[in-house]
Amino acid sequence: MYRDLKQLESNLNDTLMVAGSEAYVGALSYYNSVKYGARLNVADAKVIYEDLCKRFERGSYTTPTGETVV
Repeated sequence: MYRDLKQLESNLNDTLMVAGSEAYVGALSYYNSVKYGARLNVADAKVIYEDLCKRFERGSYTTPTGETVV
């Protein structure tokens, strides 16, 4: 029974990971279209872009070789 529950947990984790990835891809697509609209001076796009900018800031991360990338 334990193995069955572990398999179920693993499958649920995989499903959550895929769903989160798909949601992020959709949100990133929307963000990029708003960013493009802001560059073209589309009405209200700049306000939306500035709001979304806070959520899509790039942070620094460490590569497997230990190098920090900004």
